[in-house]
Amino acid sequence: MGGVLDSYKHIAKVKKRFQNWLGRLPVLGFNSSFYDIPILPETLFHELGLPKEKSPFVIKKGGGYVSICMEKFNFLDVKNFIGPGVNYDKFVRTYNGPDVDGKGA
Repeated sequence: MGGVLDSYKHIAKVKKRFQNWLGRLPVLGFNSSFYDIPILPETLFHELGLPKEKSPFVIKKGGGYVSICMEKFNFLDVKNFIGPGVNYDKFVRTYNGPDVDGKGA
């Protein structure tokens, strides 16, 4: 009987973690891991009048930040998730956005 109850508790825990993940707004930056990501949460929270989070979940790589995950936001540097040599213009065009100069895809 304990096996079924343990399975149910595990499923409930996974469901809660997934719902929390879905509720976070991803805030993407490009090449932002060294300057923008570390200061953005504090600045954004101040401008929006939100309380500062006490203990965000931080993932660092070298001297930069890959992710700062908070209750409602997940700050990410896209350069950590794309191939080498991809510049901003190429990244934007890949996802059918306007080029850096504002012209269509």
